[in-house]
Amino acid sequence: MMTRQAQQRDDGLADWAVGLEAFNPELMPNARETTEQTCTEDLPCRCAVTSDTAVVMMFDDQRDACRAVDILTGTVRQDQVVVAFIPGSLGAQLRADLLLHLDSYHRYPRSNGYDSFSRWEAGAGSCS
Repeated sequence: MMTRQAQQRDDGLADWAVGLEAFNPELMPNARETTEQTCTEDLPCRCAVTSDTAVVMMFDDQRDACRAVDILTGTVRQDQVVVAFIPGSLGAQLRADLLLHLDSYHRYPRSNGYDSFSRWEAGAGSCS
């Protein structure tokens, strides 16, 4: 059960991850809300969801998201969303599938709408 504080920061990300696990168990298995454990003073995310394959974090602004990409290895970023993949957990196609689902959630958090997907940016160089 999430705390009220975590629910306020979540914006539905944890519910989305659980739904994705039901839809495609390979992408976000054992998804759980981890805001309190993941989001710290050094990593000031608004909310976080961790699974066996990735940690998904949402930040209040791009500057904080870029800093996260600078300090975490194996991450990609789109706007304020950062994904840190668990090494060896997903192949290239499943990573791409997860990012497509995240892109859809990020654009339409309360619907199933799709449009042309934005390019996810890898590494710290994308923040300069």
